[in-house]
Amino acid sequence: MKRFVLDWPYNFVAKFNTDSPWGKPIPIGYEITAEHEAAIMEALDTVEPKIREMILANLRDKVSMRELARRYKMSSTNTARVIRKAYIELWQDPVLRDQILYGKEIATKKDELRIKLRKLLAAEEELNNLLEQITMTRNSILKQFARDIDSPNTAELAWKHVKLEALKLSTRAYNMLKRAGYSNLGDVVRAAKDGKLAQVRGLGPLVGHEVLDAIKENTGEDYTDMNPSW
Repeated sequence: MKRFVLDWPYNFVAKFNTDSPWGKPIPIGYEITAEHEAAIMEALDTVEPKIREMILANLRDKVSMRELARRYKMSSTNTARVIRKAYIELWQDPVLRDQILYGKEIATKKDELRIKLRKLLAAEEELNNLLEQITMTRNSILKQFARDIDSPNTAELAWKHVKLEALKLSTRAYNMLKRAGYSNLGDVVRAAKDGKLAQVRGLGPLVGHEVLDAIKENTGEDYTDMNPSW
């Protein structure tokens, strides 16, 4: 059986894969097409020219490591070290690594998938951050709601959402309250509780009792005794 690792470019891929971190021998039946070999050469073009020459001389031209060391005036140990360093740098680039192991087409597709995955992960992180903000806002609202529920003024808070127009007052009563700065049921109730309705300009007993009756009808509360002026 032919051992592909003995010939270029199989020997390069095998050495690249086993000399690099996390690497392993190439599988039996592994095939390298002309297009794949061209992709390997393109990847090697990214290596420092001197180191590229050494790799090609050693694996393609079958020049021994001892001869390479003599040619480039380096020790055998240092020669092996700089070549292995180039393999590691190629391996650490995912696009170049895939280009060497699988060819340009597969490397391009895998890189596109990596880009899509990064975008998905970024979108997931953004959604998680948004969810965290929503959760914090929700918790804050719930805490405020709990405080409002426990507050003795909860009803008054609700009455502030009832507009003056909803009390179905006469035009005269409505205009007097509006001019005095009252815009909702809560404001009117507070004035009635404090006995201040009589201070509204022009608000006599007739209109005053109309307002108190409207309050009683909408809240069930009777503040007549708190406004003795009428």
